[in-house]
Amino acid sequence: MKKTVISLMMMHCLIIQSQFVGLYDSTSHNRFLGNAISMCSVTGNSSSKNYLKPYECGNNSIIELLNLNILAPGFVGKQFYIFNNFIDAMSKDPSLALAPATSTKFSGSGVFMILFGASVYLEDVPELKKTCSTGQFLVGAQLKYNDGNSLACWSQDSICLAPTDTFAIEVSGDADTTVHASSSSDETLVKDAQGIASIQDPGPLENYQQAGGSPRKIRLVKGK
Repeated sequence: MKKTVISLMMMHCLIIQSQFVGLYDSTSHNRFLGNAISMCSVTGNSSSKNYLKPYECGNNSIIELLNLNILAPGFVGKQFYIFNNFIDAMSKDPSLALAPATSTKFSGSGVFMILFGASVYLEDVPELKKTCSTGQFLVGAQLKYNDGNSLACWSQDSICLAPTDTFAIEVSGDADTTVHASSSSDETLVKDAQGIASIQDPGPLENYQQAGGSPRKIRLVKGK
């Protein structure tokens, strides 16, 4: 009986320390997961051991981040990155080229990146700011696209999480109407109240509307 109680306590500790528990991808091009995979998540079901096991999802950067407690003392304030499988394609075929910023047709060969965490950078993004309750932290996420000439923020979202909460990232090809289009492809310097300048990425350019099958929207979903 004592051994059972200890095992249950250990399992409970693992669960509450698993902040990032899954990524769901419903896109058809430039996906973060394998072509036939819609999710990469953890599970508490195991016939032999009581631990959370990540499914193989075709993207090692996601597997390495699953079960990560981003609000642990060593991680709070930091941010983490996930790249789409275009990186793997580039390593296999170096001749692949990035789409030029002036292209009138989306080539589908750009690099997509997810940036998420409880970092100071994400906390300072005006569209991500929220007032969280005591004991909660603001966690933000951005979906960015690199066409070889500039880095643009295509979508972003934020939620308030307690250290015992879990969350997943959802990616889709839907248009994110909360992110305003940019009139410039240049990064701009923005100064805060203290006069400290930081780089702000431009919003979606014209190629955003031409990339319906690629990742265009990101959402953070709190676990139940």
